[in-house]
Amino acid sequence: MTRPPQVSSMRDTSTVGLRLAEAANSPPLVLASAQPRLGAPRLPTILRRHSEWTLRTLHTNGCLLFRGFDVRMPLDFESAVLSIRGVSGMSACFMNSRSRSSIPGTQFVMDTNSVFKTGAGFRFAGFHAENYGSPDVPAILAFWCASRRQVGGETGLINMVRVYADLPRATQAKLESKPHVAVVWPLSAIARRYRLTSAQARHLCASWGFRSQVVDGSEFVLLWKPNVYLHPMLRRSALLVDFPAAIPRLKRHLRRSFRDYYAGPAWGLHRLLWELEATRFGGYASSRMTMAAALLRGLRRPAALLHVLEENWDLGAVDRIGSESRLNTLLSERELGELASAMREHFTPCDWQLGDLLLVDNLQMLHSGMPGIGSRKLGVMLCNRLDLKFPVVSGLVDAVSTEGGSSFEQQVQSFSRAM
Repeated sequence: MTRPPQVSSMRDTSTVGLRLAEAANSPPLVLASAQPRLGAPRLPTILRRHSEWTLRTLHTNGCLLFRGFDVRMPLDFESAVLSIRGVSGMSACFMNSRSRSSIPGTQFVMDTNSVFKTGAGFRFAGFHAENYGSPDVPAILAFWCASRRQVGGETGLINMVRVYADLPRATQAKLESKPHVAVVWPLSAIARRYRLTSAQARHLCASWGFRSQVVDGSEFVLLWKPNVYLHPMLRRSALLVDFPAAIPRLKRHLRRSFRDYYAGPAWGLHRLLWELEATRFGGYASSRMTMAAALLRGLRRPAALLHVLEENWDLGAVDRIGSESRLNTLLSERELGELASAMREHFTPCDWQLGDLLLVDNLQMLHSGMPGIGSRKLGVMLCNRLDLKFPVVSGLVDAVSTEGGSSFEQQVQSFSRAM
């Protein structure tokens, strides 16, 4: 059974002007104003006054959902998140996908699905830690519900601290023994995005400790990442990767483990498509349908669509580079089955209401837009960049977040402007 959430002190929800909006029988912890709506403090005021409590309770529970506050516009969302002392936004990340677009009038808020539909569709098992494929990793995520879906489309959350604790020690030792290749970029793609020469891009990546490899006369940059992060507050370990990208073999086991969650006639078409997707032809057809849907959605933002097509062309060309060093080859089918079962055990859905604001600890929780019918719109903010050091030499790293220093993206942008 999913363990109930906890506040950092059971007496202190009322002392910070909040109350439990729902019975605390499963995460996320849903918090609302303790006062009547008329004259109640605005959410930024509560978060600013009680920042330490908010962050402590977030780390204790993994996620916090604020409901019933006046968060109507993207700027309201940004203002509320940035009012938390100790939280700073991330405006851009090195070589991150440009399928997300910034929302005008804000500095840090992005649309989660400007090109690809990330929830309330037919895709399943997209559980991931944010920015696995970038050296700029946020410690905290914030989501805001701008519009709801018709059926399903919730955000799935999995507590990976608890999942990791449930894994056999032999499996943990495998995961901690060495890092794995998270993503491979053609050197030419880095140079093209940041308007650098190949020599300049090579120099910059080498100065950061990124490894490179030449294959058939073309040069590639390999980003090696840890698999397991030691939480700076909890001092407990969590397996934090992008599972669809890092361990595609896990998807079949997750479908089996989540079969009970998608039982009943309402999910019949979804289940049929997932069965077809598991076949060789079905998998190919599914990927083509996903791209076709992205093309249609991207017509509203042609510049973003062109960038995404370019990224997919680059990544498609490097699928086999470093394949022997990717995480997908590490675990046996039995170990993957154990992992999927533990993920189902510690899964919880966040069923959205309009104006909800969700804080997620990215150092212990995976998230995914769950299947459904209809449309939804979420805003997202990435906050508190991790201070990751490269080259990574172990599968386990002691995570440290930083409010200062330049991100890899900021460094390359500054380097590019100086050239």
